[in-house]
Amino acid sequence: MRDCYDLQAAPAFSVGSHGLPGPVITWVDCPRGVQISSQPAPYDDAFGVMIRQRASEVRTLIIDGRSIEPGKMNKGTTSIFDLRRCRYTTEISPFRFVHFKFPRPFLNSIAEQEGRDALDHIDLGDALRIEDPIFAALGDLMETVFLHTERATSFLIDDVSIAAVCHVVDRYCSTGRRHRRKSECLSAVQMRRASEILDENLPGTIPLSKVASECNLPPASFRKAFKESFGALPSAWLERRRIDRAMKLLQDDALDSRAIAMMAGFRSCPEMKRVFAKHLGQQPGWFRPSAFSRHRADDAAPQQAKAAAAHRNRLN
Repeated sequence: MRDCYDLQAAPAFSVGSHGLPGPVITWVDCPRGVQISSQPAPYDDAFGVMIRQRASEVRTLIIDGRSIEPGKMNKGTTSIFDLRRCRYTTEISPFRFVHFKFPRPFLNSIAEQEGRDALDHIDLGDALRIEDPIFAALGDLMETVFLHTERATSFLIDDVSIAAVCHVVDRYCSTGRRHRRKSECLSAVQMRRASEILDENLPGTIPLSKVASECNLPPASFRKAFKESFGALPSAWLERRRIDRAMKLLQDDALDSRAIAMMAGFRSCPEMKRVFAKHLGQQPGWFRPSAFSRHRADDAAPQQAKAAAAHRNRLN
């Protein structure tokens, strides 16, 4: 979250959960806003609940290459995102929000405890404008906790997290197949091992059978279990990891596009451009620090001209 919005700090609480990755609650305060473009949010097999604690205006939101113009968001307005989708924003006025990240396996464990089916997706389309008094109250509560961390206790954080999870499960999640067996998913150890091997082989040249054998599964079972656990097939998961790697490398203007493509695991520079256009709706060069400066200058020119015209009108 800190890297996405180029912040000095983004305090967060993480909740433990018996072998599964648990919720993470983050408080983000950006008094300057984002002038041009945020970094794309990292891929995660999780859902994000963003509760705005300050009214702000978002010019454009890009989700998997599709452009949306949310406009003004009031305090208390909540958005729910599937963090498996590529997304970033352009030009945000000063903002502040509380963000809950709920890993899908953790949501499923709560659903199972409540006698519910496993959860496949949030059935709200883009879910950008939710006016929910429960979320608004949770946002106010957690902002107070972040402002007075010396009074925070693990019991309070755990209780708020579970309350938020249960509200998402009861109110906003669609159910999947009934009686999903745990054997259809990778174990926590298998998930960690599979992600380690794939991260070390971003080009995807390692045979799937090799990764499957490291997880003690036949290839067909591994492929199915991987999708159940990560929300994407290994090939799609790797493609998103290449984007994340390329985004970090693009921050170094000294590296040329060809070198970045190779280092990020793409077969060629044209392939990297195609993937960026597909998921982000922009070419890689758009995310260069030097490009941000040019975009600011281009956007500032009309504003400066408008200000000069207004000044002339006042003089006349």
